[in-house]
Amino acid sequence: MRPVMQRRYVLSILAALPVAGCARVSGSGLNPFNWFGRARRTRRNDRTEKTPLVDPSRIGAAAETRPLIAQIESMQIDRIPGGAIVTATGIAEGAGYYDAVLLPAGNENGVLTYDFRARNPEVPVAGPTVASRRITVAVTLTNTELAGIRTITVRGALNVASSSR
Repeated sequence: MRPVMQRRYVLSILAALPVAGCARVSGSGLNPFNWFGRARRTRRNDRTEKTPLVDPSRIGAAAETRPLIAQIESMQIDRIPGGAIVTATGIAEGAGYYDAVLLPAGNENGVLTYDFRARNPEVPVAGPTVASRRITVAVTLTNTELAGIRTITVRGALNVASSSR
């Protein structure tokens, strides 16, 4: 073989070597799709606990009046450039709930907690099928906000859903 041909052959092999191990990256922590696992749902044990996370006297008139959604049906975390989107779907007690939001409830020991809250209708709405009671909300987090977070939890009145890295 000619020296030019040998050089191209060697360079081709050297360029292909890093790609040969790519199949193993799919199961590693380097792959952003593996940063959070599937959400797990568990029953809440603290239904009788009525202590607020923040002392109401310190909040003043800004106290949250929306009740927790009855049940968390699902939660997922999707990676996006520069952060993640936390999406939660809940089942309300009845139809017509609106103004739903994921409110930050705490960030302790690497666990970021959100309360899934929705405003109940002033006049009850007829036809409370599960589909009419289902509400989906999302919140966007930046990489800076995700720094140090190992678990994200969304709380409802009856259960919680959480996902860990």
